[in-house]
Amino acid sequence: MRLTRLLAALAVVVMMLAGCSVGVPAPAPSAATASQSRSPAESSPLGAQSSTPGSAATGESGIEGRTMVDGGCPVYSDASPCPAKPIAAHLTASAAGHVVGRGTSDGDGRFRISLPPGSYVLQAVNLSGGLFPRSAPVNVTVRSGRYTAVTVSFDSGIQ
Repeated sequence: MRLTRLLAALAVVVMMLAGCSVGVPAPAPSAATASQSRSPAESSPLGAQSSTPGSAATGESGIEGRTMVDGGCPVYSDASPCPAKPIAAHLTASAAGHVVGRGTSDGDGRFRISLPPGSYVLQAVNLSGGLFPRSAPVNVTVRSGRYTAVTVSFDSGIQ
């Protein structure tokens, strides 16, 4: 019974992928560089980063931002917008292949992970544990005394 359910679920996923992703490349890791000239109020493109002040007295630094999933609309047009929506996710920050920080975004997709200055790979997974929605790893540079703002984009799997 359990094997039958697993095979049926796998068949559905394969059919969805075959019908929805023909000719669509898989998401590639995104990279961006921190910019200290932007404030968190200024919006940046998905997957982009900006830097906001941490506490100068304590030298706080790290990564903060949002996890967002595309609207999941099968056909997008200007007349029928399909905005991205927040998604709760588990996040892991790694340096040199070792996990150095973890966090979970809330229902509004917001997260904050304290980290020392350095270069990190931020990976996010949806809370359902399913194949979709999924995100690509994001390269992040954290500067001393600042939180680097990042938007982690998830692909809903609907094309």
